[in-house]
Amino acid sequence: MFWNQLTPLYEGAGAIVTIFAAIYLAHKPIASGLARLPLLRRVFGGNTGWRSWAARLALAGVLVGAGFIPVDYETGGEFRLLPSHRAEVRSDIESLVEQVLVREGQWVEAGQPVATLSVRSHERDLDTARGELDKAQAELRLVKQGARPEEIARVLAAVKRAETSAAWSRPRAERYTRMYQDGLISQNDYEIALRQRDMDAAKLKGSLADLNLAESGPRREQIRALEARIRGLEALADNYATDVERATLVSPIAGRVVTPRVEGIRGTYLTPGLRDRVMEIEDANEEEIAGVRPGAPVRLAAWTDPGAPFDGRVLSIAPVATPTASAATLAMVTEDSADVATLRIPGLPYRFVRVLSEVPNPDGRLKTEMTGYAKIPSGKRPLWDVLYRPMARWLKVKVWYLIP
Repeated sequence: MFWNQLTPLYEGAGAIVTIFAAIYLAHKPIASGLARLPLLRRVFGGNTGWRSWAARLALAGVLVGAGFIPVDYETGGEFRLLPSHRAEVRSDIESLVEQVLVREGQWVEAGQPVATLSVRSHERDLDTARGELDKAQAELRLVKQGARPEEIARVLAAVKRAETSAAWSRPRAERYTRMYQDGLISQNDYEIALRQRDMDAAKLKGSLADLNLAESGPRREQIRALEARIRGLEALADNYATDVERATLVSPIAGRVVTPRVEGIRGTYLTPGLRDRVMEIEDANEEEIAGVRPGAPVRLAAWTDPGAPFDGRVLSIAPVATPTASAATLAMVTEDSADVATLRIPGLPYRFVRVLSEVPNPDGRLKTEMTGYAKIPSGKRPLWDVLYRPMARWLKVKVWYLIP
């Protein structure tokens, strides 16, 4: 409204001066035009009878009563459209894009494939991991089964041979000892006999240990080690299998592809945006935000389609007031300290509060980053309050501050 722009543009004093200047310039044409009306000439003519005064009082009462007629009051401001959801399709694996299955502007459903990646290296890693897993599982089965009867028989035969050798070399070494003491054999023959005895005894001991190991079965520590190795290989194989499955990139949401020239992309992600509803952000004057509540209806008029307003509802209201984006271009950054910088907007005595609204968009006419103006009803107010509210607000705030 024009009245709402006077206070932020000129401050309260400027608004009052502007109003009185407009009244001074326009009162003569308005008065002369009203004086030519027959009804007003009869009421405000020279007649001073009680009927004339009654008509005058009635007209004044009508004007005063008209000031209390409740009218719908709306606030609002410029808006900017945003998608209600925005998702990026990213690749979890490092690979080249082999094929792009969508194009810019195409509508995709949730779960629809949008691109495929090369999986040659990942399939190779998967095959290697599965081969190692099969090998470890086979080793575990062999360990759990223990030695076969044939292996035990072979170990028993080795024990028998070792016992036979030990039974022959032990008494032989004793005879050679007596013969050496009597000087019947050389020292070399004597040492060979002793060496043979010791070798046969060690061989028998090793054969008995092999037999004990074959008959006792696998150790629990060995089984646990193989099981842990198998679990690690299974996790590795599952990871490689997941990488192969993720080589097909799908859209996480239903939306429209907005990545420019997506057909020739050689990256790892795409960006779809929703079309069934959009988020709208508007800047409402801080002086009018008191009447705005979450859930309130909102009506938009976009620059691209001003003849067809869009209806929505308020979702949330920002907890702080900020300058508008256009005002921010006039900002100057000043260093208050070595670590803190504050943003000050010169010449702006007012601020705006951002209001987030949701607007249905089933036909997709609203596009992301569109702009326009929005209105939010803030209840009914008397006509006089709507007309003189900016000036009354200035008097209640600025003049009140100046009163000692």
